[in-house]
Amino acid sequence: VTTPGVDVLRITQTQRTHTLRALQDYTRLKAGAGDEDLAWLLVVESLIFQAEAEIRWLDHCEARLLRAESARSIDRGAEPSRASGRGAPEPTTKPVRGAQP
Repeated sequence: VTTPGVDVLRITQTQRTHTLRALQDYTRLKAGAGDEDLAWLLVVESLIFQAEAEIRWLDHCEARLLRAESARSIDRGAEPSRASGRGAPEPTTKPVRGAQP
C-alpha cells in the first residue's frame, strides 16, 4: 500500500490515537450511565466493542505494513549492500581437488 507523499503508517497511528480517545470517552459514558437505561448502555457497549475491534484491526494493518516495508527494503538494498561491503557475504568457492589453478 503506497501512495506518493503519503505516510500510511502515520495515518494508521493517527487513527489509532483517535480511536483510543473515543474508546475512553465511551467508557466514561458507560460508567456515568445508570442501569435503568438499558438501551443506552447497549448502544455505548456496542461502540466500545467497535472501537476495540478497530484498534485490533489497526494493529494488524500496521504489522502487515511494517513487514511489507521491511521486505521491500531488503529487496531494494540487496545489491547496494553487497557493493558497500554490508549485507550477506558473497558466496565463496572452494578449490576442487585435481583441478588446475
